[in-house]
Amino acid sequence: MHNAFQAGHQASSWDLGHFFAALVWIFKDSPARREDFIELTGSAVFACEHCPHRWVENNEVAGQAVEICPAVQTFL
Repeated sequence: MHNAFQAGHQASSWDLGHFFAALVWIFKDSPARREDFIELTGSAVFACEHCPHRWVENNEVAGQAVEICPAVQTFL
């Protein structure tokens, strides 16, 4: 089943794996950037790490990405 979701992802050419990873790496190992993000947006919610091999379980990651996207756009 995971391969079916991965095949669908590749067929869409949306490159969600890199998008999810980028949302995590913006704030990973950077407490100053996290603090600035919280100050500017008022949100302390950050992206979850995704698993590139278990696409079915990335539902929470996708939901979190949708939730924080407006705040990240404001921050950037």
